[in-house]
Amino acid sequence: MRGEIKGRIEFIGETRTFDSGFQVRDFVLEAGDQFPQFIKLQFTQNSCSELDNLAVGMDVKVDYFLNGRKWNSPEGIRYFTTLRAISIDIIDSRGLESRPANAGGGALSESPNNPQSTGAKANPGPITPQDVPNTDGKAENADDRSGKQDDDDMPF
Repeated sequence: MRGEIKGRIEFIGETRTFDSGFQVRDFVLEAGDQFPQFIKLQFTQNSCSELDNLAVGMDVKVDYFLNGRKWNSPEGIRYFTTLRAISIDIIDSRGLESRPANAGGGALSESPNNPQSTGAKANPGPITPQDVPNTDGKAENADDRSGKQDDDDMPF
């Protein structure tokens, strides 16, 4: 499932690399007004660098996938929920969004049909209607996010 959240960066962690080669970088957004919520999200693999030119206190908009996993551990069944960030935009004081300078620097295919794509372009320029993700809950085309479990190299 895909979603979007706006908030202020509260924390940016370091990139962690596991023995399998899997990489993850956590960050936390403070969202909400009267009752602030602290939401942990993560970039994975080559997308971890998306946070390199960002700092605590910046206002951002994050597009993410909600991932859930079931793991049969030796201690019993465990469930995991992850908000896997796929793109991040800076929101300036006027409410305008822009991509960080390093957006799209990873080796991911920058196609709107690639669920791991950051959606960024090498030189993004102004945001156009084509840059705005489809938010009506319907896929852009028949083979886009067909509901199948993606192969994201998660360790569980």
